Amino acid sequence: MKQKLSNEQIFFQKAIKFCLSEVLIFAMIMSLFCTSHADEIISSKTNTSFQSVASLVDELSQELYNDLKDADGNYKEKTFQGVKSRKTLRDFAGNTYVLAEFNKYGYIIIDTVTGTYIEGSLTSPSPYADLDSNLYYAGPNEYYVKNRNSYIYTINSEPIAIETINSLVVSSNAMRKGLDDAHDKEKDNITPGTRGNWAFINGYNYFQNLRDCGYCEVNSAGQKVSSGGSGICGYIAAGMLLSYDTVINHRGLVPSSYLSSDGTKYSIKSTLPFSLYRVGKGLGYSTSTTSVEIHYTVEKYLANMHKSVNHVSYYPPFANNSTVASYLLDDRPVIYFGAIVGAEMHAAVVYGYKMSVGGYSYMAHMGWNGHNAVSFTGALASMYTYT
Repeated sequence: MKQKLSNEQIFFQKAIKFCLSEVLIFAMIMSLFCTSHADEIISSKTNTSFQSVASLVDELSQELYNDLKDADGNYKEKTFQGVKSRKTLRDFAGNTYVLAEFNKYGYIIIDTVTGTYIEGSLTSPSPYADLDSNLYYAGPNEYYVKNRNSYIYTINSEPIAIETINSLVVSSNAMRKGLDDAHDKEKDNITPGTRGNWAFINGYNYFQNLRDCGYCEVNSAGQKVSSGGSGICGYIAAGMLLSYDTVINHRGLVPSSYLSSDGTKYSIKSTLPFSLYRVGKGLGYSTSTTSVEIHYTVEKYLANMHKSVNHVSYYPPFANNSTVASYLLDDRPVIYFGAIVGAEMHAAVVYGYKMSVGGYSYMAHMGWNGHNAVSFTGALASMYTYT
C-alpha cells in the first residue's frame, strides 16, 4: 500500500503507533569498502563464522527450503532447486542486503549482519526478476528499482513520489537503532539453538491456493483501476478474510458473486475489496487503513447485508507477537498491519508462524497475486481478526 507522508507524520506514527520493541526484521550495515557484486559484499559487522556471502546464501537458502518445503503446499520439488543468481539490494539509508533468486521460482533476502534471512518464498517470483542493478529494498512489500532520478515500484512498475522517497530515508535512519535493539531483545528471550516448527491454521491451503486475491488500486477519482492508483491493502486483506470465512466456515459473509473456484484454486473478484473501500470511504477513511478502521468497515459492510461477526482489533501493547500467535493457534487467520521496514504500513494476511533464535517468523499472503506463501519477520503496528 503506497501512502505519501511528511517527515513529521512519519515521526509521529513511529513514536505513537508503531511499537518498535516488537520489530523482528534485521537490517545489514554496509561496509565502507563493499563492491557492487553480491558475492563480495561483506559488512564490517557480518557474522565472522561465514567465510563469504556465497556460503551464507547457500546455507540460508537451504535453511529456507527446510523451513518451507512442507509448509508451502504449492511446492512440489523433492529437493532444493538451487540458487540461480545473487543480487545486491540497498535501502534508502545506505544499508546493503543480498537477494538470491532460485531456479524455477522462489527467492530469499538476507541480512549478513545477523546471518539470517529477512523474507523468502519457494513459490513466489522474485520481486526483482529480470532486474540486475540499482535495486532498492525497504522491507517486505517495498521493492524498487532506480531509473535515472526516479524509483520504480517493481510490483506495478509505477514511480513513487519524491515525498515517499524522503520519508523512506528518514525512516531507515530512525529505525536502525530500534531494529538492532529489538533483535537483541528477542535473542535474549529465546534459548539459543532452539528451533520451532511451523504452526498453521487448519484452512491454510485456502490462502496458498488463492489464484486471485482481488488485487486492485484506486485512482484520484475514486475509481477502481488495476495499476497507477493508490493501494488498498487493508481492504484487500479484509476481503481475503471474509472470503476465507465464507469458503471454510460457511458463514456466508460474502455473496457468491464475488467468489469462484475450480475445485482446487480459489479466486476473489476485485469488486469485493473495492466495495469494502467504498464503505470505508463512507466512514471517512482513506485508501490507507489501520486495524481499527478495517474493524468498523467490516462491521458496516456486514450490517448493510443484515449480518454480523465477532471480531477484534488491537494496537500495542495488546497487539504483539504472542497475541498473533495465540489467534493462529486458535485457528484464526490474522490481518497483520505493520511498518516492516520503511515509512509505510502494509497489511498482509498471516496464517502461520514459527519461533526460532531470531524471534517470530510469519507465513502470509502478501496481498498481491502470486505471493501466497511468503515468510517474513516484521514490526507489528496493529492486528485484526475474528473471534
